[in-house]
This record gives sequence, C-alpha cells and structure tokens, in this order.
Amino acid sequence: MLRKKIEIKIYYDKSNFESITAYSKIKNLLDDFSKNNLEIYLSQKGINKEKISIFDLKDKNIASNEKIGGFYLSGILPFLIIFMTILGAFYPSIEQIAGEKERGTLETLLTAPINKEDIITGKFLNISLFAFLTGLLNLISMTLSMNLLLGNNSINFNIPWISLLFILISLIPITIFFVAIMMLVSSLANSFKDAQNFLTPVYLICGFPSIITIFPAFKLNLQTSLIPVANVSLLIKDLLLGRFDIQLILLVLISTCIYSFLAILATSKLFNREDILFSDESNFKLLFTNREQYKSKNRTPNLNDAIILYIIVFALLLYLGNPIQSKYKLDGVLISELIFVLLPSLLFVKYLNFDYKKTFNLKRITIKSFIGSLFLALSSGFFLLKIVNNIQERIIPMPEEVRKSFEYILSDVSIIKLFLVVILSAGICEEFLFRGPILTGVRSKFNNFWTIFIVGLLFGIFHVNLYKVIPTSILGMIITFITLYTGSIFNGIIFHILNNSLAVFLGGRLWLANETPFYYFIIFLLLFFIGIYLIINEKNSSLDKT
Repeated sequence: MLRKKIEIKIYYDKSNFESITAYSKIKNLLDDFSKNNLEIYLSQKGINKEKISIFDLKDKNIASNEKIGGFYLSGILPFLIIFMTILGAFYPSIEQIAGEKERGTLETLLTAPINKEDIITGKFLNISLFAFLTGLLNLISMTLSMNLLLGNNSINFNIPWISLLFILISLIPITIFFVAIMMLVSSLANSFKDAQNFLTPVYLICGFPSIITIFPAFKLNLQTSLIPVANVSLLIKDLLLGRFDIQLILLVLISTCIYSFLAILATSKLFNREDILFSDESNFKLLFTNREQYKSKNRTPNLNDAIILYIIVFALLLYLGNPIQSKYKLDGVLISELIFVLLPSLLFVKYLNFDYKKTFNLKRITIKSFIGSLFLALSSGFFLLKIVNNIQERIIPMPEEVRKSFEYILSDVSIIKLFLVVILSAGICEEFLFRGPILTGVRSKFNNFWTIFIVGLLFGIFHVNLYKVIPTSILGMIITFITLYTGSIFNGIIFHILNNSLAVFLGGRLWLANETPFYYFIIFLLLFFIGIYLIINEKNSSLDKT
C-alpha cells in the first residue's frame, strides 16, 4: 500500500517576478524528488511505474488582485506611456517649427509686434500639452482595455489613486524634456521632410531606455534613478507594483527636472539665433556654431559645446558603458574609457573643426609645473583626501558591501592590468574630456574661480558615486586649477595618474589609516602650498595668454 501523501503548501507572491521564479524552482524540485522516490518504491515492490506523485502540492497566492494587475501592467505600460508621450511631441514639433520654416510663416510670426520669448513659450506649452495628454490618454485607455479584456475576479487592473497621482507628476518633467529635445532638433531642419528624418532616430533613442522595464533584473535604485528616461520608466513600474520609496521618487523627479532644465536652456539659446531659425539649409553643425564661425580657423568650444559633449558622453556611459562594465568588469572599464570617453572627445573636436592644440591645451610642460603637479598629487593623496574622505564618511557613509566590492576588485586583479585600466587609461581619457573641450568651453563663459568649481563638480558627478562625490569633485577642481594655470593638459594627466596610483597601491595602507603619524600631515601640507605656489607662478605662460 502506498504511503500517505505529504501535503506541502507553497506561499508566493504572484505580483513579484522573483517570487514566481522561486515558486517554479521549488515546484520542479519537488516534482523531480517525487518522481525519483516513486520509481524506487515501485521497483522495490515490483509494481509497474505510473505517474503518481507522493506529494499533494498546493499553491497559495498571497498577492492581492490589485497587485497582480499592477504586475502585468508594470511590464508593458511604462514604456508604452513613454513612447506615446514622445510621439505626442513628434508631429506638433515638426509642424510648429520646421513646417512654419518651410512655409515661410515663422519669420513673419517672429517679426510681429510680439515678444519673441512669448511666441516660443506659447509653442512650447502647446506642444507640451499635446504630448502630456497623449501619454495620459494612453495610460487611461490601456488600463480600461486590460480591465475589459482580461479583468476577472482574480485580477484587477485598476490603478490606485496615489500611484496614478505620482505617475502624472513624473510625466510632467519628462514630457518637458522630450518637447525641448524635439523642438531643438526641429529647429535645425529646413523642411517638414528633413525634420522627420532628423527626429525619427531621436524618437527611437529617447524611447529606447524605457524598454528597461521588461527586464526583471533592472530595478529602481540609486544608480538607475539618475539615468534619463529609464528612471521615469522604472518609477512608473514601481508605482504600479505599489512600491513607494520616497527618496528614490524624489531623486527621479529632481534629476529629471535638471535634465529638462538643461534641454530647455539649450533650446532657448538656439531660438535666439537667427542664423538657425532663418537658415536655408538643414545641418546639425548649426547646433554648435554658426556658418561664419565654422569657416574660421583657430576656433575653440564655447559653453554650449561643452555642455552638449558632457551630456553625450554621460549618456553613453550610462546606457552602454555601465552594462559593459557590469559584464566584463575591468575590461569593460577599459572599453568604456577608450570608446565612450576619449573617442567622443576626439571626434567632437574633429567634426566641429575646433583647433586641437587650443581645445585640448596641448602645451609642453616645464620643470616648475611638473614639480608643482607632483607635489600637489602627493599632498592631495596623503593629506587632503584623508580629511575629505572622513567628512564624506560622516555625511554619507559608504555601505560595507560597496566597500568590500572595491576591495575585491583591487585584490584579485594583476598589477599590470590594474595600472593600465584604473591608472593609465582613466588618467588619460578623462583628462582629454574634462581638461580639454569641457574646460575650454566653460572657461569661455566664466572666470578662473568658477571654471575650476564647475569643471570639478562636473567631474565628480560624472563618476556617479554618491559616496565619493565630494572628494572626486575636489580632485577635479585641483586638476582643473593645475591645467588652467599652467596651460598644459599634460600636467593634469600627470596629477591624475599619480593620484590614482596612490589610491590603488597605497590607499588602504597609509592615507586612510587612522594611525598615520601627525608629522606626515605637516610635511604634506607644506608640499601642498609649495605646489600651489609653483603652479600659480606658471600663470604668465598659462591659458590666459594662449
């Protein structure tokens, strides 16, 4: 006689992908165990094999009907809303900008006795309203369709009011971002057809990051909340699943507002240029400069050029560099530095016909500037970093798991590979970006103090590490100070390589050690001021006179 079946209940959350996966694995494991034991038992009794299970397996879903509905919606609804919002801005932008340019009515409109800013603002708000309503109507129609077609007693596709409110709030800044981009690109076209050709790839590029929601492995966290478009898509997914992390929600909204502000700033500057609005040609080069400037020699980037290049490289690293680094680790870091940092900088300068020597500050170093850079690297590494790191740890302490991951990378990699990737490639590639076109562009608008501060801050943000943003920004300011006052990017490269070498090979042994002798700080403080003195004395041959 067969033994009595053992009843096993498996509790799982039908609205959680990880819970469903775990349930499937446990069920398959028990099925295999049951089959193997049944075969052994039947063979011992001389009974023919039959498909009989020794377990009476029962599953119990613990998710509510609303959570299950939100789970199904969260996979497809976020990126559909994003794509439809972009589509809502697509044709109105073409019609109201490129279409009017082609018909010749834009010039007439702008010469009317009306403030030009009011006209552009009216067009912007009009297109934004179309785009927002398109996203909103798509959200409503998809929810109603899912309820009518698939809704039943076990699944409820109704979205809670609090989730719907936050979704609508998150759609406002991302809609503004899309509209600003669409209007910017449309203004570069001279006809409706050219605008379609320009905006189609832009439409796909802007919408592509939203597809991230169909991959369960990607979740809203500190890092993904800073990725444009993808952060809003992941936020909508979390809201549909009933997850409310107020810190991440605020981070997504604030970062998206910043991106929208930058896009609006770039668009407004473009609409103040008559050579673009009334141009008889369609050319992306007009985005960076006018035709007269493009023909001139010895040109260097301006502030707009620097911002655009920074956004391009930042986006490349977020969308392409991070996945490659996650998969290939240090090899991925090397690929990212060469292809997504150095190469765009070189191509940017080449494409826009900038002067290489002036843009990249390719000036020979002197013995004085070399010694000054060396002293600043040593003193910053041993003296300044200890103080700044201690301050950073008190404000935002680094989690232990993050600290261990860095230690693991540094301990299990060969010294040669560590030197080539972390020290050499980062020191060269990042300097050619930040102390090249970005420094030159920012300096064209601001004085030395604000140039040092802005470029250093951009350098700190670029590394996307909240736990190191303060020391990284300060190091960026020091390198900018060195390059600015010596006029040579090579001094910045020397400092960067030496600092990275100290961080990799001596960081955990000396400068972060609590038992560091006090007289070390006296020595390094002295070196710090000597280094500053030597660098400042190079000002007579600095960028101010080149």
